[in-house]
Amino acid sequence: MSAPAPPRFAGPLIGLATAAAALGAAQPAAALLRVSPPVTVVADAVVDHSPFGLVAWAISVFGAADKAVLVAGVLLVLVAVAGAALITYPIVLLLVLIVLYLGHIPFAWYSQRWVAARPETWQYKPAERRAQRRADRRMPVLRRPESRRPVLRGDSRLRLRRPSGRN
Repeated sequence: MSAPAPPRFAGPLIGLATAAAALGAAQPAAALLRVSPPVTVVADAVVDHSPFGLVAWAISVFGAADKAVLVAGVLLVLVAVAGAALITYPIVLLLVLIVLYLGHIPFAWYSQRWVAARPETWQYKPAERRAQRRADRRMPVLRRPESRRPVLRGDSRLRLRRPSGRN
């Protein structure tokens, strides 16, 4: 007896999930590295390498939404590539997804740690929290003068602290 064949729509759905996972990992990584998101970079490259007449036609037809239509087209191509990769190289695609997921963990950990340390930001949306983090990074750090004793090699290993003298 043979196993039943999977439904025909399973491959495209898995390709869509793969593309979403790749973008889900690429967007935070771009924010963490302070670079442009990959979809925007590809869309800008498409506009730069397109004939001027085609760009002018797209602006006249789509108006202010021409960039959104271009990004949607790039995303559709990405889904098609992910679907083709799923059919052609499923193990490689799975390994790429695992690497992207593991790369996402430090970002999620940092984000949750920042939010947990600042209860006053819990009611704000993530975009407002990101703006607050950016403002915190731009604020100058006030440092105390270096009048402390030098850290000796065994202090941190033995978890020794200097007595403070306070009650």
